Amino acid sequence: MATGDRDSKSGKAPASGADSSAESIAKYLIESHVEPGEEITTVDGFRASSVLHKADIARYEVGEEIGHGAMGVVLKVRDRNIRRTVALKSMLTPEAATKQQTLRFIEEAQIAGQLEHSAIVPVYELGVAEDGRVFYTMKHVRGATLRSILDEIRKCRASAVRDFPLMRLLTIFQRVCDAAAFAHAHGVVHRDLKPENIMVEDFGEVYVMDWGLAKLVGPGASSPESFNRRLTRQEQQRVRERIESVREDVVGGKILTLSEDIMGTPPFMAPEQIGGDAESVGFHTDIYALGATLFNTLTLRAPLEGEQVRNMLWKTIQGKIEPATASNPPATKSGIWTAWRRTGSSGAGKQESQVLWHLPNHRIPESLSAVAMKAMALNPRDRYPSVVALQKDIEAYTSGFVTSAEQAGVCRQALLLVRRNRVAFLVAATTLLVLAGVARTGYQRLTQSRKQALAAQAQWREAAPAFRDQVRLLIALGKTDDALTRLRHAMELFPGDLELHAMQGDIHQVGMQFSEAIRAYDATLKLKPGYVHALDNLKISHTWLRERQDQGRAEGMLMADMREEFIRQQRFAEAECVQRRLALLPGKGWSLDSKLFPLGMVIRDEPPSSETPGLAVSLATCQDPHTVDDVSALRSLPLRRLDLAGTAVSNLWPLQGLPLEELSLKQTPVEDLLPLRGMPLKRLYLDGTRVTRLQALEGMPLDVLSLGNCPVTDLSPLRDLKLRELILAGTRVSDLDPLKGDSLQRLDLTNCRSIMEFSALTEVAKLRQLWLPAQTLAIDLRFLRRLADLEELWLNGSPLIGADNRTGFWRGVESAYAAMQADPQSPAMHWTFDEGGADGILDQSGNRFMAKDFGSVTIADGRLGRALALDGRSHLQVNGSNLLNATSLTICAWVKPERVNARRPIVAKRNRRVDAPYIFGLNNGFLRFEGCGEGKADWTHNVDGPAVPPHAWAHVAVTVEAGRQVTMYMNGVEVAHRPIGEAPRPNAEPIVIGCDVWGGDGFYDRPASFDGLIDELKFWRRALSPSEVAAESR
Repeated sequence: MATGDRDSKSGKAPASGADSSAESIAKYLIESHVEPGEEITTVDGFRASSVLHKADIARYEVGEEIGHGAMGVVLKVRDRNIRRTVALKSMLTPEAATKQQTLRFIEEAQIAGQLEHSAIVPVYELGVAEDGRVFYTMKHVRGATLRSILDEIRKCRASAVRDFPLMRLLTIFQRVCDAAAFAHAHGVVHRDLKPENIMVEDFGEVYVMDWGLAKLVGPGASSPESFNRRLTRQEQQRVRERIESVREDVVGGKILTLSEDIMGTPPFMAPEQIGGDAESVGFHTDIYALGATLFNTLTLRAPLEGEQVRNMLWKTIQGKIEPATASNPPATKSGIWTAWRRTGSSGAGKQESQVLWHLPNHRIPESLSAVAMKAMALNPRDRYPSVVALQKDIEAYTSGFVTSAEQAGVCRQALLLVRRNRVAFLVAATTLLVLAGVARTGYQRLTQSRKQALAAQAQWREAAPAFRDQVRLLIALGKTDDALTRLRHAMELFPGDLELHAMQGDIHQVGMQFSEAIRAYDATLKLKPGYVHALDNLKISHTWLRERQDQGRAEGMLMADMREEFIRQQRFAEAECVQRRLALLPGKGWSLDSKLFPLGMVIRDEPPSSETPGLAVSLATCQDPHTVDDVSALRSLPLRRLDLAGTAVSNLWPLQGLPLEELSLKQTPVEDLLPLRGMPLKRLYLDGTRVTRLQALEGMPLDVLSLGNCPVTDLSPLRDLKLRELILAGTRVSDLDPLKGDSLQRLDLTNCRSIMEFSALTEVAKLRQLWLPAQTLAIDLRFLRRLADLEELWLNGSPLIGADNRTGFWRGVESAYAAMQADPQSPAMHWTFDEGGADGILDQSGNRFMAKDFGSVTIADGRLGRALALDGRSHLQVNGSNLLNATSLTICAWVKPERVNARRPIVAKRNRRVDAPYIFGLNNGFLRFEGCGEGKADWTHNVDGPAVPPHAWAHVAVTVEAGRQVTMYMNGVEVAHRPIGEAPRPNAEPIVIGCDVWGGDGFYDRPASFDGLIDELKFWRRALSPSEVAAESR
């Protein structure tokens, strides 16, 4: 025993020498003037051998403190002789201990040591240390107390609710009852049974701890008479004095009176422990504590809680304890039952809602509540006569029988009988219905019999899903043999159920018994030739059988394909079964821990003919990819392709050094790409990540790089890369110089609002496909004609150039710019684009430069308003051509600020819902439009728009996108936009262009005068209907 000093509070390790034996205990008792046999149980003596340890060498190596109570401290120590860890309990303050306390401590060790039961902690040694401290060692129990488990359930911890449902808690309770019954058989009463003294080890072992208050009783203790009668006035006064003298012990929650007459834990103490004498305590006392423990297990709280100690004792002795079912409130709308706690001394007060997740239907069963209350009866004669009787009631509940405590009536017993024999009663009920129908049919017996047969068949059909669910559960647990046995029994009951016949093939398929699976699917198809599930899996089974027999494919790869196919068919039970087996396959060159193998993960061995041959893994297909945040399990796999899109992975260091050629990190919280440095990556997808620096990509053989919506601003690390495809949509990139070269063929700059200079694109010699952002509306695009290989040109997501209109497009652009140079105040049509469904648009020279079938159009024309009109079919016409079913429309015009200030206000109306934008006209910046797709348009603004010098030309563009948003640009810079359907911001500051205001609630008309407004309305008379003109005039 280590002799290091410890203070009394943390516990002092007793020093033990070679005389640590029963002889030492006897010597200690003699020196303490204890007569032999005085309150001491029989102990088998032994003598320690000097061969094990010497007298001057410490036997125990002391570790940390496990806990301490009122009488002793428990330490974690290591027995150096046997080399095992044990728990050592010693007197807390031996110098202050009374003779009675010392004897009680020794009696505790002797009682626990003589009770050899699997649910009682074994005692190894009882001895006296050199400093005179009595100690004993016992097994070191690792695990959690029942109290901590119930607390975790009370806090709605998912792991506790999952691991400890009611049936498992009742199993733990039964083990406690076994220990108590064993102790009672040997004449021992524990006197302090409670959840805190019940330990549950990690592998399910249950132990009853702390026998410090245990007591030896005579054979008559099981049926005491001393506490059955009504207390006299003198006895009541004595009880009152006892309770008033109670003090709380700060260690362990036990209480003691000054005379030590009351011992125990208040919420779990029987009335006779408080108000009776020592003779009234017996086996029934432990039965009361077991009932209180069951009460705590059901309600997640003690029978008495939140009270002063004396109040709790008074309520206990008066039997004022509400039944457990009193905690059951009415059902909520969601069907969840909760337990309500009442706080306050009077029972009234605040009520706390507590969901009882561990109970069936989240509600306390009345039968178990009755069992607990019977065990806690005030009169010991009303309690269970023995622990075994209490256990029988618990077994009756778990088996579906009536308990003796609930006093169930005939209806209750009949209901339980039906539940235990559902199939038999279903058959009997069906038979009775058939017989009753036959008896009443008379001359219509044949017709009525057929109806009853159909009704019976429907009832069987309703019962079939329950069998199927049971089979799927057994498959998921890997018990395919049990599942097949259960399925065959179900097929006997439901011979015509096609799904049950197909499930037989599914089970053989999971077990890789493909020949048997083929026969089962063939039998199913004989019942219904066109059954899709059987047809598909029959073909798959033939394929897997051929791969396994003829091609000799590796079992692991075949199982990976099976798992992927099962997930595709949403057969998750089969997928989980294969997953369990796949994760445990040895010697296949790679393996995964089943705990890190989420359901839905796809593993594929790509053939050499594929774009990326080798092992490919996808976590994006998992059922809950957002919960996957660790890829350590992939560290040793020879991966060539990995898809982590949509997962929560942020740490890429486990992937360092993998031979990856393709990696997708779309929509992940990844920020650091440094672990990827040096990888042979050819395709990298970083869309929606938090990556800001690309230095780790220098020197990579990248072919495709996607940075959509990344906060990247610097492209200089890409300068020497031979990229073929680059996606920069939605980034903050402003400098395109690093892209100069002859390798890039596809470039997407959609929504790249920071780019104002595009001349560097002329040095991207091999560019074939180009997406430009919206601000290029005001840019002369003719410089792009230098790109000889350019086949597709898109502007803000809409096509300008396609395979069938390249020549016509550039001819129209040249014509538009020629007209602009001839008359700057009235530029000709600029360009049109996109797809949707129209006959095309002609420029002013009558040339058709745009292919038909488009859904949005961009127009720049200072006088084009005179050519816009609505035909009788509500179709927009431009120069006589129809724009059918347009989904968006952009109109551009060159305006002068003084003209806007004087007479050209911008007006918008949103008074009706339309399927496509209706354009009524455009003239020198005056734009009037109505409707913008599905729903009305609301507006916001951006006050950081470009400044317009006085008397300078400003290019204004307003884009209306159906069902999306309305956007305004000035000189190629977005100055305002509003997503359709979003409410306007209150108190929005307006954008002022001259005297025009675009505020938080839309466009506001501010003409120079009322007469000016009338003049404008006259101009639109040709485009508006007579009723609309009259409305506008008013």
